[in-house]
Amino acid sequence: MGADESARMTAIWTVIQCKQEGMSDRETAKFVPYSHGWINSRWKEYQKEGKHTEALSKVEERIA
Repeated sequence: MGADESARMTAIWTVIQCKQEGMSDRETAKFVPYSHGWINSRWKEYQKEGKHTEALSKVEERIA
């Protein structure tokens, strides 16, 4: 996995963690290098489509 992919997966992990804690998209944007619109899209993909579970697993595996 390259640095760009690692950074993207970490951002997705951060988005999901922040949103599960009840943070708004704008609040979450303070923690990742993406816009609140990008954050909203990733959150919807996770919640409604079940995407990004692989990103969550990989990041959690590396930080454990």
